[in-house]
Amino acid sequence: ITAPNVAAVEATALMTAVTFAPTATDLVDGSRAVSCDKLSGSTFPVGETTVTCTSTDSRNNTSTKTFTVTVNFKFNGFFQPVDMDGVWNKAKAGSAIPVKFNLGDVKGATATEIFAATPKAVVVNCSTTVTQSIEETVTANTSGLQWDGTQYIYVWKTDSTMTGKCARFEVLLKDGSIARTALFTFTK
Repeated sequence: ITAPNVAAVEATALMTAVTFAPTATDLVDGSRAVSCDKLSGSTFPVGETTVTCTSTDSRNNTSTKTFTVTVNFKFNGFFQPVDMDGVWNKAKAGSAIPVKFNLGDVKGATATEIFAATPKAVVVNCSTTVTQSIEETVTANTSGLQWDGTQYIYVWKTDSTMTGKCARFEVLLKDGSIARTALFTFTK
């Protein structure tokens, strides 16, 4: 069996159709039929799914092969008022910060359908460009996520004890991609 090399697919919904075409060849029988536990064109959830395929020759010798289908969100970055890419955002300690983002064609999903874990803030060293963790602070629960018809808004309720500290805000999506982050310095 030759497993297809399926490139990562961008999610068009929480369940996205993916096509693939595994093949099988037998030395004696030539081309053989392949059956998989997920059919080509069926829908896959966001994240990684293992597909198992089998083929049997005319003498009942069976071969099995697996491959992975990956469906990722199209994350377009955080929108204003939050900047990414190493920019230090300034915020008042104890304030509510609207963290806005889009996931391409995935619209109106719930927090449990999007987040792999509750968004969090990690306190980091303010005096260096390396954002080394000093201590971890878990942010408000995922009930702070809303869909406004065009974007997701997560309201991050910061702690008033953050005055004079810096933090890396992290969002980990269910697709298994890297954590999406933004840096903050807090004033009184």
